[in-house]
Parts: sequence; C-alpha cells; structure tokens
Amino acid sequence: MVEEADVELARRRLEYLQTGTVPAIQNELFLSVPSGRVSSKRALVENFHSLGDLATAFETLKVDEGVSTSRQSQYRVVLRSLREELGADLALQDVTRQHCEDLLQLYLRIPSHATQHYPNMTLRASADAYEERNGQAATRYDAAQKNLAILKSIFDYAVECDWREDNPTEKVSLRIPREEKKRQARNKGYEPFTTAELQRIFNAPLYTGCQDDGRGSETPGPNIIRKHRYWVPLIALYSGMRAGEILQLETGDIKGSTSAATYFDVNDEPWTKSTAVEKRLKNENARRKVPLHPELKRLGFLEYVRSQSEGRLFPEAREGSGGKLSDHFSKGFARFLKKRDVWVSRKKVFHSFRGTFADRLKEAHVPLDIREAIMGWEPSGKMDARYGSGYSIDVLSEQVAKSSYPDLDLSHLPTD
Repeated sequence: MVEEADVELARRRLEYLQTGTVPAIQNELFLSVPSGRVSSKRALVENFHSLGDLATAFETLKVDEGVSTSRQSQYRVVLRSLREELGADLALQDVTRQHCEDLLQLYLRIPSHATQHYPNMTLRASADAYEERNGQAATRYDAAQKNLAILKSIFDYAVECDWREDNPTEKVSLRIPREEKKRQARNKGYEPFTTAELQRIFNAPLYTGCQDDGRGSETPGPNIIRKHRYWVPLIALYSGMRAGEILQLETGDIKGSTSAATYFDVNDEPWTKSTAVEKRLKNENARRKVPLHPELKRLGFLEYVRSQSEGRLFPEAREGSGGKLSDHFSKGFARFLKKRDVWVSRKKVFHSFRGTFADRLKEAHVPLDIREAIMGWEPSGKMDARYGSGYSIDVLSEQVAKSSYPDLDLSHLPTD
C-alpha cells in the first residue's frame, strides 16, 4: 500500500506540473483521501516549490548580491548535494531533518577539491573513491561545519520566501569527537616564522641571484628579478598584509606626500583600468591604511612603484581557478617553502607572515588598538571604534617604524 501510495503521489505531482491543476486520485485505495492536498504540509495549488526551484533562486540571489567567485563555489557544493542526493524534483515541504542529517554525514566524507580530483563523479562517488584509495574516509570536520552553515542559510531563504514553514536543519548539528577537538585545539591557527626560517626564505636564489623569474628561479645565477614573487613576501614581512591584499594593489594605492607618511591604501574600489580580476577584501575591517615600513623604502620599493605604469602594481601575477590572485600565488609559495624546508600544512604558509609581523609589533610595545588598525582586525573596543576617524597615518607610521627584525640579515638585498 505504501508503494502504491508513492506511485499515486508521484503521478499526481507530475500531472500538476503539466497541467497546473489539482489532479484527481485514480487509485481506488485512496479515494477517501481529500484530493486537494498533494504536498505534506501545504496545499499544492497554493505553494509547490521543488528543491530545484530553491537551488536556482538561491544561486541567483547570491550572484545579485555580488558574492565572490570562490564563495559561490562553496555554495555550489551544497546545492549540488541537494540535487544529487535528494533530487531536484523533490517538494521542499518533503525535505526532512533526517535528509539533512544524512547530508551532513556526506559532507564529512567529501574529499578536498572533489570536482578537480574526481571529475565526472557524484559527490558520494568521489567520497567512496577517496576512501577506497586511502583506506579511510576524508573526515573533514571544518568543511562539514561550513557546508552545514550554508545548508541552513539555503533553507532560511526558503522560509523567508514562504516556500516552507520551517527550516529542517534547525536541530541538525555536527558532533565532534573529543580526540578531534583536542587535535583541532593543538593545530589551531597559523604559526609565525622563526628568524632561522625567514633567513632561509630570503637566502633563496630569488633573493641572492637566480637564472630567471620562471623555472630558473631556483637555480643560482646573476639575476635578481624584482617582480611580484620578490616583493610580495617582503611587503608581508614588514606590513602583515594578506597575499590577496598585496597582489591586488594598484600603483595608485601607494599614497602619501612630503607632508604625510607613505602608506598602502587597502581597498576594494574598482580598478582604474579595466581588468578581469576583481578586487576583494576579507571583511570591512580589512579596509585600512597600512604605513610603508622604512625598511621597504630602504630596499627600493618606492623606486619599483615609480617604474610601473598606471594600473596593477604586479600585472604579471595570475589569478587562480577561484578567480582570486592569491590562489595561484599561494600554491607557488607553498612549493617555494617546501624547498626551504619551512612549509607545514595549515601551520607554516604565506599567512604566517601576518603572525610574524604581529609579534614584531607586540615586541615593539605597539598598543593593541593601533595593532588592530594596522592589521585590519575587529576592534576589541567596538563602541570606541564607532566614533571618530581613527588614528592618523602619521601616528600609525611612527608605530610601524618601531618594529624590526634585529637578527635577520638582509644585507645582500639590493637597495635601489
């Protein structure tokens, strides 16, 4: 009887989609059932929307909101899981908490970069293939947590549109085992570079002399080629700026005059010249002015800026598959660190420069609120930060100049 009921329900839904009218019951077993309701909670004629409808509407919403390409990629994984696991034709009202619990368990098992590494496979098939290849499941708690948050937001949108009366993910949560919590606590955050590691980084052929800026950058030679691969780590060392913030700089973003300190204007304003790459900021706090450290001036950075034409400061830097300049650069820099025996997954990466510079500011006794302004962190004194325009660039510059690396020898770097 249950099977016959499923068949009758599916037939009626199909007929409704084809005709737009509430179909009559044909199976005599169910003639006593009120024929006006096909969906489980609301009259079909009033509100029939499928998972496919929701997925399409949500994707359109995010595009209209100007969500970044990389963020859209994260949404697509979850939207894809809905279509693959539950089916685009499933009525929204029929999605249950158990469906969402099952999806969460799948999110735990989806391997990193599943689309690239397991092409032409469903998400579940890629998870199975990974497990067969490695002898264990991927078990990605962080990714599962993020995907669950996206799933919640998708169904929040369905409720907002009055397509559902409730959110089926409301009581769904990720249970993290105690050992995993301990491991996450141990591995939380990026580690700053030690002085010895910095010395290995800046003693590479790229900084002491190499063959060229391509494949020959690791081969000792007569050339020091000062393009983005040369300057970006040095800027991060003396500013704590993120890779993306540095790579998207324009020549016009290096500002200052004889009466004011020179600084990096970190912003996401449209490019002065047309380019396919979009300027981005991690959050609103990232919009800031970062003083140019005296050491960067000594190393000839301003001469480099003046030598560039209007537009991108590092025009040779390429964007990655996610549309971000930092994607391609970070992968290359990871290989660079591995050759220096410095790289540690999720611990010692380019982002470690931020922690390294933050430590230099602390050791120079720079006050917390000024460190927050320089690094682009959320102010701890939120109410105080809401009033006034903040510290002047001259004050910030004075504080940045206090930071130094007394044990780091960069005397081999050119200064003009």
